[in-house]
Amino acid sequence: MSRRGFAAPFILIVVLLLALAGGSFYLGRKTLPSVPVARPEAIISERINSLLPKGSFLRDYEKVAGITPESYLVVYVEPGYKTDLPPSGDPPYYLSCPEVSVGQGIEGTYHLALLQNGKVKNDLVIPANGKVGNRQILSYKNTKENIYGYGKVPDKEKSSLEEVKLLKMSDYTGDGKTYEFDISAPVVGCFSPARLVAGYDPDSKQAMLFSDWIAIDGSPDNNGQAHWLFGCGNHGNDLRQEKTYVFDRQTKRFRMTDEKFTACPSASSTPLPRPTTRAVTTLTYSLPSGWKTAQDKSGKIEIGYDPTQVAPGTFETRDLHIVLMPKDGGAWTTGLTLTPYDGGSRHKFINPYTWDIKLPTYHEKNYSYNGWDCLVIYGASSSQGKQINGMCAISNTQALAFDTRNDTDANVEQIIKTIRILK
Repeated sequence: MSRRGFAAPFILIVVLLLALAGGSFYLGRKTLPSVPVARPEAIISERINSLLPKGSFLRDYEKVAGITPESYLVVYVEPGYKTDLPPSGDPPYYLSCPEVSVGQGIEGTYHLALLQNGKVKNDLVIPANGKVGNRQILSYKNTKENIYGYGKVPDKEKSSLEEVKLLKMSDYTGDGKTYEFDISAPVVGCFSPARLVAGYDPDSKQAMLFSDWIAIDGSPDNNGQAHWLFGCGNHGNDLRQEKTYVFDRQTKRFRMTDEKFTACPSASSTPLPRPTTRAVTTLTYSLPSGWKTAQDKSGKIEIGYDPTQVAPGTFETRDLHIVLMPKDGGAWTTGLTLTPYDGGSRHKFINPYTWDIKLPTYHEKNYSYNGWDCLVIYGASSSQGKQINGMCAISNTQALAFDTRNDTDANVEQIIKTIRILK
């Protein structure tokens, strides 16, 4: 065989071998595709998964910085977990307080483990917050707006779902090392979510829980301190409460070191004043030019809104309940609900929403609208500031309850004049 005849197949074999090794080469006008190379993250995830109980869900992991051998803190969920996702096609809006904290969660028994040298060095169950047993729901995905905050995300990205990072390493014990993270638990209402601090302990060289679930305002600081304030007027609170937690290096736990209770001077110790005369303002239906209307999902109730300012909250709006949300981000602006009513005191009906805490601008107004007897309380405080609450008794068994953050009587009255019952 001539050298020329030998060279051609040899070159072809070399080219093919190089292609299989991962390169892209031109053969005439044809290209041999390169073999995909796994990303380092994928390789790490695969190795971690191989060390977890079969059927577990790897929720998050993070390399412990500056220690040898190479070590990873891992949070995973035991087999038997279930996801808490909306039906396919539903907009992923999460607007009330619990959803802001949780978004789309995963329910199950969570573990914190330290992986080292291809082995699980230690494994801890993360206790459930205030529940019997260890199953709990922790955040998995949420909207970008809920993750990064109102006004910090472009409008077109507000409702985009993103995985929530659980292990955000920082120094929460004051030792100058970023070995700790904290996890937020679901909340009921708008209080500070409970948090649990955990991480890597350099003394025992193991994963460790550094606190129970404690209600604190944000993460601990870099000095190993955390604080909680339940202020005056928050959910009708008339007793200011403060707590301070400090990381104890001996017990390696956060412990409460200070607790204060102070009476709120602005809280009303007597019932809210009631008018001696009952002046009634008559309102008639009027939808301003350019306004649109929103209906509940059953199509029974309707309210008008200015589309340049607000829009219906798709996730929150349901049967017999409508929520209007500001277009520039933030909490709800107006809510309307058709609800049972016992035909009794209108003040008593509204009172649970006002908590008997009055602001300097407090006053009441009576309205007659569409034949309904309506009462609006202006200037009562809520957990999020000034709020206006009202109701219209449409019968002895039903009432329309509404609340809004609109700041003037005229603006509130204009909203009332757009409310209708359709069927």
